[in-house]
Amino acid sequence: MIHLIEIYPYKLLCMQLREQGTEGKCIGIFLTDNARDRQELLLLDAALILDVHDTLNIRDPKAFTEEHGAVVKEFLHKHMDASCLYVCCDSGQSRSAALAAAIVRYFGGDDLFIWEDPKYHPNTLVYTRQLAALGMTVHREELEQLSKISDNALRDAIRRSRKAESD
Repeated sequence: MIHLIEIYPYKLLCMQLREQGTEGKCIGIFLTDNARDRQELLLLDAALILDVHDTLNIRDPKAFTEEHGAVVKEFLHKHMDASCLYVCCDSGQSRSAALAAAIVRYFGGDDLFIWEDPKYHPNTLVYTRQLAALGMTVHREELEQLSKISDNALRDAIRRSRKAESD
């Protein structure tokens, strides 16, 4: 079973892979078309690249779909023996955070640490659709609460930063 799930901007992960490589069986899911043809990805045991936009608009033809979620589920089940999963998008904040949160929840973990971290702002469309593809649901009220937690974490971090600058 996958023991470590890490969220990265894809360029930062590529730089880290170039410099340090990997230990154990490591796989990656990339939610950006910008990851195509990156030589660094060959250092991973397997990589899944999905060209999806960071959008909440369900009419966007490149919005994350349950079909994308089914591909992710199949990929995860095929590589259950991986020790590490890297989840990446362009900035490592929204799509990748949402996908990682859904995967953590699917594996029985508590994904709240992602929603509480001010550096992440999970995309709720990716989150709900991935959970649906995994046979799980999140109620609207819970999703709204998670979004508020994420928004508050960011506001608090900004407030602390401004206070530190003024001191």
